[in-house]
Amino acid sequence: MAKLGDPRDAWHNFGFVYGRSGASRGTTTSTGVITVETGFSRQVVFAEAYPEGNFSRVAALTTAQSTTVFFQPITPDGITARFRVKRWLQSGDNNGSFVLAASITGITFRWMAFGY
Repeated sequence: MAKLGDPRDAWHNFGFVYGRSGASRGTTTSTGVITVETGFSRQVVFAEAYPEGNFSRVAALTTAQSTTVFFQPITPDGITARFRVKRWLQSGDNNGSFVLAASITGITFRWMAFGY
């Protein structure tokens, strides 16, 4: 998991003792899970993430597919925040569905976690 930019988060001057945040880039597992090391010494209690993408679509002659992803928080693994990543697939006939984002590389996201 790559940490992007300044290793300190944007809120480092707020005295955010029980919170951490940052930006990361990584690859999901085959089950659509992506993880991030939070830096807490004991446990993550709750975490949220959102994508930093352009939400573009790739259009072909007969179909179009969106690249929008969503992050669902799942049970943390100690000091590691875990998210199930889902991708919105939009077909050319305006029917869409959520699918697991299995083994997708280069997902860039911002995250915030609470813990101790």
